[in-house]
Amino acid sequence: MNDNFLVGDLIRAKQSAVDAATSKIAKDAVGTYFLQRGPALVLGFYSHGLGSRKTAWIAYKRKNGKWHEYGWPVDLSKYELISRPEKSSVLNPFKTWEVIAEKKRITLVKSKKCVYSFQWAEGTSTTDPDTPLMYQSLPMSASDLGAYIRLALSKASDHTSQKTGGKLPEEYAQKIARQSAENGKSIKEELCTKYKLESAKLLSSRSKIYINQLLDCYQLHPCVQYGGSDAFVSINESDETVGMAVLQILNRPRMAETKYCEKYSYLSNIMPNLERSIIDAEF
Repeated sequence: MNDNFLVGDLIRAKQSAVDAATSKIAKDAVGTYFLQRGPALVLGFYSHGLGSRKTAWIAYKRKNGKWHEYGWPVDLSKYELISRPEKSSVLNPFKTWEVIAEKKRITLVKSKKCVYSFQWAEGTSTTDPDTPLMYQSLPMSASDLGAYIRLALSKASDHTSQKTGGKLPEEYAQKIARQSAENGKSIKEELCTKYKLESAKLLSSRSKIYINQLLDCYQLHPCVQYGGSDAFVSINESDETVGMAVLQILNRPRMAETKYCEKYSYLSNIMPNLERSIIDAEF
């Protein structure tokens, strides 16, 4: 079997990778489950839109028979595929790893009286030079929100093609930052005055979501410390469906991290689609 892993795959460490971990530091780094070549599951890919499925989030099976999410992304080249679930197509509806020609991402915030978003300039550390900030008053229907999100994403920009040796020319980067600040000043003042918001705290709200446009879907990343609870919705879905998907994440109740993980984690989402032979795997 090849190394083109998919979400839901049952895997285990390669013997060659285990043999290569000879020092105590190397053994501590990979963990006991890896050294014992125990069962593991691919939960989701760490990088999106970069053309690689090499790095992923996984879960491994403990001695008590329970699956546990590993806290760090792993290098899948050190694993081998044991089994692929029958419902693999259900678990992998999108090609989130495929390279995208132009990266688009926004941060959307829902306040009491409006929705606003920062459109980012990919490849820089600042917002888009032309449309750094947008907003729209509430109430909004799910369809209105979906349409707003598509519009906001269309205003985001990608400047990675301007990089040389992995870096933007300093003059170019300064120009982007300067234009972003200039074009964002008046609309930020307008937003804060109209809705009585604090300029310095616009991105401090917990009621926000990070949205990336991938090849065939939108990646919805909630504002939580836990990293394994993203949702994905097809680009071809209606505005209403996109808006509803975002609202479902924004409306998730606040709870302790352990409870949140139980309810919204990648592991909890894929388990219902795995056959018993994979869930009960022992080796």
